[in-house]
Amino acid sequence: MNITMTIGQHTNDKVISFYTETPSGFDLEIGAGGLVIEDIENWTVAQYEDISFWGHHGGLRNRPSPESA
Repeated sequence: MNITMTIGQHTNDKVISFYTETPSGFDLEIGAGGLVIEDIENWTVAQYEDISFWGHHGGLRNRPSPESA
């Protein structure tokens, strides 16, 4: 298994996850523990500056964008 991004926790949905490369070459996120919105009427949209509270280091962040490849 080729881990493309280490375990970490997303800021927006609180999911703890890691990313792995599939045999077809795309990345698949495996995660658990996501945020559950029980009171949808009082939920508000938010913007996050960072993708993770911690972790998620590795390949995805270091890959060139399609424009620069």
